[in-house]
Amino acid sequence: MGKKPRLEALDQLFETRDTFTLTDSQYEKRVGIPLPKASYYLLHGSALARKCKEKGFELSVQEKTVFITKLNKDSGANNEIA
Repeated sequence: MGKKPRLEALDQLFETRDTFTLTDSQYEKRVGIPLPKASYYLLHGSALARKCKEKGFELSVQEKTVFITKLNKDSGANNEIA
C-alpha cells in the first residue's frame, strides 16, 4: 500500500472557502502524494472523496482538454468532434 495523503493540509481551505480548485501539482505539494489517476476512484473511493463528504463538499473533476488546430485556414470544416 502506498503513502497516505496528509489531508489535514487542506483543512484551512475547507474551513475558509465554499469552493476551491487544486491542480495536480498543488495537491501533491500540499498533501505529499499525487492525485489518483483514475477519475472514478478519485471521485468515489479516494481519501479525498471521503474528506469532501465528511466536510460537506462535492468533489468534481474537469478533465484535460486538448485543442488541435490545422495551420491551413482554408478548410471550412466544423471544429468540434461529436
